Amino acid sequence: MVFKPEDEQETGLNTLLEEQQDPLSPNYQKWLSPEEFADRFGLSPNDVSEIVSWLHSHGFTVDEVARTRRWVSFTGTAEQVESAFQTRIHEYSVEGENFYANSIDPAVPPAFANVILGFRSLNNFRMKPRPNLRRVDAAARPQFTSSVTGYHYLTPADFATIYDLGPLYAAGFDGAGQKIAVMGQTDIQLSDIRAFRSASGLPANDSQVVFVPGSGNPGIVGGDVSEASLDIEWAGAIARNAQIVFVVSRNGVFDSLQYTIDQNLAPVVSISYGSCEQNFTSNQIALLAALGQQANAQGITIVAASGDTGAADCEAPRSTIATRGLAVDIPASLPSVTGLGGTEFRETNNSSWAEANDPSYGSALSYIPEIAWNDTAAAGVLSAGGGGRSIYFSKPAWQAAPGVPNDNTRDVPDISLSASGGHDGYLMCSLGRCVNGFRSSSGALTVVGGTSAGAPAFAGIVAIINQVSRSSQGNINPKLYSLTTSAPAVFHDITSGGNQVPCRTGTADCPSGGSIGYSAGAGYDQSSGIGSVDAANLVAAWVPGTVPASTGNPIPAPAPVPGSTSPASNLLATPPLPISAVEQGTVHSGYAVITPDPNSAAPQTTVTFGSVSGGAVQSQAGIVPMPLMTDALMFLDVIPVIGGNLGIAIANPSPTTNYVTLTLRDETGTVAGTAVTVALLPEEQLAKFISELLPSAVGVAFRGTLKLQSSTPFAVLGLRFAGSECSTLSVTATVISTGVPARSLAN
Repeated sequence: MVFKPEDEQETGLNTLLEEQQDPLSPNYQKWLSPEEFADRFGLSPNDVSEIVSWLHSHGFTVDEVARTRRWVSFTGTAEQVESAFQTRIHEYSVEGENFYANSIDPAVPPAFANVILGFRSLNNFRMKPRPNLRRVDAAARPQFTSSVTGYHYLTPADFATIYDLGPLYAAGFDGAGQKIAVMGQTDIQLSDIRAFRSASGLPANDSQVVFVPGSGNPGIVGGDVSEASLDIEWAGAIARNAQIVFVVSRNGVFDSLQYTIDQNLAPVVSISYGSCEQNFTSNQIALLAALGQQANAQGITIVAASGDTGAADCEAPRSTIATRGLAVDIPASLPSVTGLGGTEFRETNNSSWAEANDPSYGSALSYIPEIAWNDTAAAGVLSAGGGGRSIYFSKPAWQAAPGVPNDNTRDVPDISLSASGGHDGYLMCSLGRCVNGFRSSSGALTVVGGTSAGAPAFAGIVAIINQVSRSSQGNINPKLYSLTTSAPAVFHDITSGGNQVPCRTGTADCPSGGSIGYSAGAGYDQSSGIGSVDAANLVAAWVPGTVPASTGNPIPAPAPVPGSTSPASNLLATPPLPISAVEQGTVHSGYAVITPDPNSAAPQTTVTFGSVSGGAVQSQAGIVPMPLMTDALMFLDVIPVIGGNLGIAIANPSPTTNYVTLTLRDETGTVAGTAVTVALLPEEQLAKFISELLPSAVGVAFRGTLKLQSSTPFAVLGLRFAGSECSTLSVTATVISTGVPARSLAN
């Protein structure tokens, strides 16, 4: 039985939650204990005593009164429940399984009506596990980058490389001293967790298992045990030395969640279960919303998977077509929860993976570009990241960033991580199958995909933030969204793909057939949220001065977002730097200098280019004034050995910031890799190797064109370096402009 706060309490709680996230407030990060929460927002002790006495009078056994005085759990027979609450408990058969549930809403005595919010666990329907498991038969040799098949699978070391956790580990930040609570509804085999950590090269670190009092041990539950193993293993794979607390209830994961929050078991909670909002009544939604608010007030961060059937979250697992319309998943849609969507790697060259594993059992070499996860076509069933608009929650004030829809509703997901089981899925251990490293006795691997892999992994990153900051964070969404403009290098913007799934003609949201869902685009979108993360940059931006921002994991620059008030903050801006600052050790570095043309009303740009080594200029040459253009083509013939020595210099003589989009196309005209937009500040220049701007051109033979486009005129030339010698590459201006106002350009 869950208790309803008074109106004044509800108002006060909402105010406190805002103040706890406001650095200027005296209540900033002043989290409440359960007892402090009870005194401010719980039912009075006298009222609780009266309700407990009433329950006893009807023959119920009272199992527990919440520390927060927000609920009481009790046990009784179906007959007692029917008599006390004027309802009916029936048995139901669903898909071959038997369940019990109340057939009508329970009623409470008039004396208690104004303090009872609702009931939980009047039925034993439980959330379904999500992970998309598959067995991969392979040779017994424990190698996860196969030179025979070309398949790749994610180990913890790969995840750390791709999402840039290495600098954090090197600085000693690995979750030590932190706790992550994983929600479950089955017991586990601890031997699976130990096998996973051994196969991954992780230190031994047994999980703590907590059974919710009164619920009993459900034992090993088929299907659920794989979800539990995945969540525990990958939360601990990221926060390597954190304590993982696995909380189990026979009554289901929401019972586990309620107990975890009331007992303040951990400052980070991961839950991979959920269901579409339409499957919950407004009363049930209110119960979950109140639980999320309480968690945030106590400093608890909740991370939840957004679902695996794309924008049609109400569809059953393994469905082949959507018939129930657009829907999002709860608890991911709760404003108090960070919803995790899914991405899929899209390698743009053959240098993303090594041919064999390194000593840490990893083979990924760097960040790999991502698109929104959608394996529906390949899998033959709905298989894509959940996302869309909530039908219950309005737009939180903090959900503001370039690309966020102006729809006055809570949008999900908030952030995304890799989720494709078919394209570089996660390795895991379950039910004793890891015998030889990750492999079974027959040489098979267990590979998993879905957003339920990203949720515990991101919970691990949050635990590291807590370790670095020495504080829990509560609801992290306000700060996440604020970082999209103040620290865009934190995120990998996902601009391709989508979570659309096929729908049946004439069903909800599908009048004419085709598909329903959302496309990825610049900035926020409802298929990938604000993108995936560079973990080192996230922590550096979250807790300034504690960890240096990473420079070794390049982040593709997103395209400008139409209508953004500060588009430059989301783009790759290059302010002018002296040669000494540009120089990196003994590496030859290109540079450009803009000089004005005093004889032209619309100054055409003269560019000086060259190379430096050891801070000294090795060679340089001046180029005659270049015509200003808004559209240009440069032919590229990349030889792998010297591909990194191709450069490009772009000058912006305009008094406003210029956004130039670079698109690489092969000889057939097909776009290669991902287009990049660079921002040139007013009267400034950019000079970079093409390998820095377009990693697709690195390390592989390539013939094609580089197209440059902008609505504002610019000047450009191509550069080729060979040691200390340099020469120009021709650029064809397809659109020449003469309309740039005259301004004096700084050298």
